[in-house]
Amino acid sequence: MPGLDPTTLVRGWLETFEPDYVIETEPGMAQGLDVPDRLIAPFDEVAAFRGDDADVGFGISAVHLYEHWYREEFRFERREEDPLLHLMPRTPRDQLLAATLFGRFPTDEHGEVLRSLFVHHLGAEDRAVSRSDVPGLTLRRRRPATPLALVMRDLKPAVRLRDLALLVAFSPGQIVDLAYIWSLRALGLRFWTVPTPGDGYANAFSAALSESGELADISFSGPVVVAPAPTVSREWLDPFRKRLAEACFQRVESVVEGPVFPIWNAPSLRERGLGRTQVRYLESETEVAAKGGRFRFDCPPPELASDHLSLLGPTWASVVSVSDATYGSDMAEVIPSTLGDVTRLLGAVGERYPITATTEGLVVRSDRLEKRQYWGIVRGSDLFRFWLDRQGIEAQVSSAGRTTEEVLRAIGGPQVALRVGHPELIRVIGRAAHDPAGGRVITFNELTGVLGRIHQGDRSAMRGHAHVLNEAGVIQVHMGAKCPICEQQNWYPPSEIADELRCRRCTRTFPFPSANPPDRRDWAYRPAGPFSVPDYAHGSYPVALALRFFTLSSFYGHARTWSVSLESRGEDEGFEVDFALFLDRDYGHEEPPDLLFGEAKTFNRFEADDFDRAQWLLSRFVYARMVFVTLNPDLLEDERRGFRTLLEQGDKQPSSFRNRIIILTAREISEQTVFSVSRSWRDEGSRFAAAALRHNHMDHDLDALSAATLEVYADWEEPPEVVGDDPNLER
Repeated sequence: MPGLDPTTLVRGWLETFEPDYVIETEPGMAQGLDVPDRLIAPFDEVAAFRGDDADVGFGISAVHLYEHWYREEFRFERREEDPLLHLMPRTPRDQLLAATLFGRFPTDEHGEVLRSLFVHHLGAEDRAVSRSDVPGLTLRRRRPATPLALVMRDLKPAVRLRDLALLVAFSPGQIVDLAYIWSLRALGLRFWTVPTPGDGYANAFSAALSESGELADISFSGPVVVAPAPTVSREWLDPFRKRLAEACFQRVESVVEGPVFPIWNAPSLRERGLGRTQVRYLESETEVAAKGGRFRFDCPPPELASDHLSLLGPTWASVVSVSDATYGSDMAEVIPSTLGDVTRLLGAVGERYPITATTEGLVVRSDRLEKRQYWGIVRGSDLFRFWLDRQGIEAQVSSAGRTTEEVLRAIGGPQVALRVGHPELIRVIGRAAHDPAGGRVITFNELTGVLGRIHQGDRSAMRGHAHVLNEAGVIQVHMGAKCPICEQQNWYPPSEIADELRCRRCTRTFPFPSANPPDRRDWAYRPAGPFSVPDYAHGSYPVALALRFFTLSSFYGHARTWSVSLESRGEDEGFEVDFALFLDRDYGHEEPPDLLFGEAKTFNRFEADDFDRAQWLLSRFVYARMVFVTLNPDLLEDERRGFRTLLEQGDKQPSSFRNRIIILTAREISEQTVFSVSRSWRDEGSRFAAAALRHNHMDHDLDALSAATLEVYADWEEPPEVVGDDPNLER
């Protein structure tokens, strides 16, 4: 493409299309493109280019395809079907044009076999065409079944930009433009081609479009966009756009300079929802049971592949999306496409072909011998450790993270973290856990008072909450008994109550006080299991609540991967986070997942070290966001100042920190629903209500959530955007 060297162009194509294989027409062509060797297919091993039945490395020959369609359809009488045509150019100069629009058979012996099968076996008609004939063939609702169309039969690509009537202006004599046409088709776009030379082709297109029958067939429902291929000049484009508007009586949008769809620029395309095309042939949902940390499933072959069991190479690819409906699961559902080959991560058994992560899902390459897949269950922490290893960071779950995992396991996952998520309840549990001697307990009245305030006196809700805390092992009932020897109060769980009790202070034994049995005052609760760990279970509570906030709210589509506290093994790495998240906000997987790192405080305050670590993370991972979570209801002035300084430092970095920092307090993460932060802010009134009105997308847009929380909690307002070089001009 203009202005791009070939290596940059090809790398851009590879990033955009995420191909299952890269075919080398000459050995060594893929060197320097960072394509794994297992994804390189030599040209002479691809079945599509071979006519014999010898063992091939990849794919199925078109011979088998035509035989399949003959058996299934073309041997029977066909009525009211698209015409089956083999369209040949009248002049040699249009061979590439005909191949681009309709497909063309190779000129060798194998190509002659294919042409014979297509014309004689399937009953196709040979027809010579000139450029002026092309509009009448392409501007039809039921287009002819050409060799190119037939190989796509029954494949269902996802149609992109349905509301856009796209006409692509290109020069038939320019290879660059023809490659651009191929690429747009590979993006899954529906479009019509408009050749530009003044040999009657473009005029024929306008004439065909202006005829009522053809216009009704094309059914433009919205504005018509004329998009230029790379070599098309504006001098031709603008006059044609005007003629087209007069012919079809519709609004024809003007087009910016240059190609509308830069196929070599994957990030730009993804902003428009374009990238690897989803093509469906067979689609199914399968429930599988995991045993021993692994699960198995089949990738069923398409009927065409099962017809030819002699083929040994990989003949089809399946795209697999994995989700776990189990409540509280920590299985990795989002696997970033940047990871590429993830065979080792999945622990796939017996895999001869690589399993790769793409924006569409996990691509599994299969043959008749390897249809069944045996994968290990990938937990979120496993995924993040694997991903960080690709970033050059060797990480592990910290000791605090292990405690958090046990807390989440006990309560049933982050989705139900609110069972222990109210700040006042956390304080009560934490105070009892802070007492290493075990003398501090939660009295019945104390627990009842906290639950009463949480549930506003609803006794049924209070009893239910207390039952959940006991069943989950958050707290455990204890009996109190005073030692008659040292006169110290002791607390015993039911399992330790016996005729003889051992004093925890003086270690003497004394008889159960049967003469004066305990009453309600002598029964209380103590934190149990991981909830008994000091420092509020090593800071587990705000982490659990933050994960709940993002996995229950509308900031993701249907998949997420999360991990608790991670830290680098090397002392000089500097990587340390309290939690990490990949959120897939796009149901079509077209957008890369959002990456979030978290710094969590229970009731401590954010300090200089926390901001320094955040600066390192945001600079090191330029697409990541940093989430600061606290169970305090508000921030101190020193903390607010620290956030403002961090943002100012980010403005000096190549990638700014704006819209990449989110602050969440108890007001957001301890909210009963979390489905609408803006609603709870509006109920709060004052500056919260005003911010919610200004940032009305904060419930489902992370940029808006960042701007809103920084405004409210850090007193930060985005500076006005400056237009041009004049600082006095603001947009």
